[in-house]
Amino acid sequence: MSPPTDECSKSFETILYHSGKFGSYQRRVFAAVSSMHVVCSAILVYTTLFPVLEVREECIEQISAPGNASLYMMLENGSFIHPLTCRKYFANDLGLENDWIFPPWIYPNNMTYSRAWIYYCKAGGLAFGFISGGVMSDNFGRRRTTYASFILLCAAQCMTGLFQSLVAFIVCQFCVGTGAGCFILSSLVLVIECLGHDWRDICLCLLPWWTGPSLLSLGAWFLRHWRHLAVISGLAGAPLIGTYFLVLESSRWLICKNRFAEAESVTKEMIACNCKPVPDMTSLFDISRACVLTTMHTKKYCYSDFNVDSAS
Repeated sequence: MSPPTDECSKSFETILYHSGKFGSYQRRVFAAVSSMHVVCSAILVYTTLFPVLEVREECIEQISAPGNASLYMMLENGSFIHPLTCRKYFANDLGLENDWIFPPWIYPNNMTYSRAWIYYCKAGGLAFGFISGGVMSDNFGRRRTTYASFILLCAAQCMTGLFQSLVAFIVCQFCVGTGAGCFILSSLVLVIECLGHDWRDICLCLLPWWTGPSLLSLGAWFLRHWRHLAVISGLAGAPLIGTYFLVLESSRWLICKNRFAEAESVTKEMIACNCKPVPDMTSLFDISRACVLTTMHTKKYCYSDFNVDSAS
């Protein structure tokens, strides 16, 4: 017995085949989402620029030599009988210059600092974001979830640079992880559902994640201040929020939610953007509508529905 055929998906793939699997509209969505992923990756690696600081002492001793010459000897952590000058400075494990400005709780005299707590909370936020992102994408739509989580991500990053305490910093980084996890999941689904199957793997592999850390490192080299870097990296995503009006909701999601008029309108707008007519568009869309109404399972499940039917 052959497996059942998803006529709804088959008809939509036919529409993409005629209108363009990677047409003008798909390229627009890919460019918008890729730019947002650059900002997301930069924000995620922000805390990796916080080094482990260590107090060191450097002394300089002047020794007189014949011919009215002077010999300077510089030793690190050395002891001298009559040192001229000694200075203390903070060395770091990242090899950064001493003119960088870090939060006050990162210095050795403050024992409340722990990089592990920051990383654990951000990782916990990412896990929570991935879980909640799937539920929100299914219930509220791919586009709304993508942009709402991206706004949360950028806003939490800006708030990171406004607070002085370690607790507030950790809470903001948890919100950053939550927004990033939710955004990554929903945005990838948003892109995949408007692409033809031939382009899905290619586009996912070409997402420019590496660009974000590179731009963050360049910005950190110029700014050298943890507050300025946090605020500017968060504000970098503000212009991209306007692409909300350039990206349409997923037609597949609208059809599955029985919002057929909106799904047909979105599909026609995508076809018009690609400038390629689709023959028998109405009949193909009628097939998708009939398939959803007759065969689709409409019961909603969530992560809280782990009860097992005893009758089974």
